[in-house]
Amino acid sequence: MFLVISGVGMFVSRKKYLQVVEENERLRAENAQLKAELAAVREEAERLQTQLTEVCRENEGLRAAVVRLEAQMEELRRTAKRQAAPFSKGTPKENPKTPG
Repeated sequence: MFLVISGVGMFVSRKKYLQVVEENERLRAENAQLKAELAAVREEAERLQTQLTEVCRENEGLRAAVVRLEAQMEELRRTAKRQAAPFSKGTPKENPKTPG
């Protein structure tokens, strides 16, 4: 038995026609599944993009803190190398005697 596909002018066996219809249904189901997966992947990508933005912002803040702390550490190193002033023996007298 043969079927005529309207408007195309082709003769197709009923078995072949049913195979094509079955394949079409399978492909439609696969297409629906892939669309759902794509939506999930897009949602995950958006979530990851937001997370990446937050991490980059945090990274910038941490880099600024590192620069500030390195400058503070260098200042402390310089301070440690300076000689201390002599120890004071108390408050100086208002009218000290001259030596000798």
